[in-house]
Amino acid sequence: MISEIAHSEVTNLADKTCSIVGCDKPVKRSFPTKRIANSIRKAGLEMETSRYRRTYLCRRHWKIVKKEFKKKRDVERLRWGP
Repeated sequence: MISEIAHSEVTNLADKTCSIVGCDKPVKRSFPTKRIANSIRKAGLEMETSRYRRTYLCRRHWKIVKKEFKKKRDVERLRWGP
């Protein structure tokens, strides 16, 4: 049952394209738009539309956005304390 669900999610991602303006490459990662939108803007990229719940990124754009996303995540983790 679980493997069927995981397989269907992978198949769905294979049909999608990157959400960055001007990119039509296949998707590597997907995120909730609320969680990743700031990192995309700080990386100097523009999403096709931010009205969707999920944002899809190809390998190249994920590599760019990941750097900004990691900075944000590290700052949030500092608030947790030791």
